[in-house]
Amino acid sequence: MLFKNVLKSTILLLSVIVFAQANANQICRNFKKALNKKGLGSYNQELVCYESKYKKGVYLGIDGRTDKMKAVEYLLSYGKNSITEIFVKFGHLSKKAHDNIGKIENLKSLSFIECEYNEIPSQFRNLKNLEELIIDYGDISKIPNFISGLTNLKVLAVTTNQLTRIPENLSKLKNLEKLLLYSNKISGKIPESLNRLPKLKEFSVFGNKNIKGKILVNKSLKECSYDKNAKLCKPKEVKCARKYHFKSCNLI
Repeated sequence: MLFKNVLKSTILLLSVIVFAQANANQICRNFKKALNKKGLGSYNQELVCYESKYKKGVYLGIDGRTDKMKAVEYLLSYGKNSITEIFVKFGHLSKKAHDNIGKIENLKSLSFIECEYNEIPSQFRNLKNLEELIIDYGDISKIPNFISGLTNLKVLAVTTNQLTRIPENLSKLKNLEKLLLYSNKISGKIPESLNRLPKLKEFSVFGNKNIKGKILVNKSLKECSYDKNAKLCKPKEVKCARKYHFKSCNLI
């Protein structure tokens, strides 16, 4: 009886996976048909579309250097009810593309890698269901205030950019599990309010040697990464920071 139940559960799970993949494949085919009807079919050979890791939707990969930005803008609008994950590599998207991204209510993950951005587009303030925002290798100098309103964020990574400080209001992101800010130019203090993030498991500010203040001591913290030359102190011993020889804050 137990074996039969396990077998039924396994078959049901596989059926769900196959259905999700088939559904994603159909959505991607629809994207191509829509582009053809719009006279933008030449973009089909560049189209990267497949099942999102969030299952209920598709992943859309974009090369920001494309000379077919109208096709990108159209896809972001046409697929606003089915796109859950967007990955942009290189270049810079248009304002209209940003506008259309801001209207994708079910977007869960948004990544920009090696893109020519010096600020996070304000249109992203509307992405209330976003769980993952990743900006790597750019020129972002600050995290805007509206980010603290994206309260479903689990991962915030602004790495290898030009950040100079960590905003205090990131402590409002109560679902945050990973805060990665390594390889920036942060010279201010680590806000102690971040210790109130109840789900924070990973924190990294490695590569910011001029950062100051106290290390984080969240009970939930499993991984932490600091620059060994940073001017930091330990309010108490934390397992993930044992390898760092920072002084006790009581001795400073």
